[in-house]
Amino acid sequence: MLILTILSGVALLVPLVVLGWALANIARALEGIVSSLEKVAMGVRAIERETAPLAGEVTTLNDTFEALAGGFGSVERNVRRIVES
Repeated sequence: MLILTILSGVALLVPLVVLGWALANIARALEGIVSSLEKVAMGVRAIERETAPLAGEVTTLNDTFEALAGGFGSVERNVRRIVES
């Protein structure tokens, strides 16, 4: 009876040890992922900080392009008039 009790205890401990080992491996993998994600987040923040001054310039650039686009109609009319002459 004592041997059966000891074997039952061992049978209970073996899966628990394997489970603990597997969970430790998973924890190590997750720590690596967290480290990578922290680096990505830091890079995104750096890009955001470096590109923040562009917001005002893009609006100015868009206005300039709109003015240029309006001038293309005039260029087209002049070219057509020259070609038709």
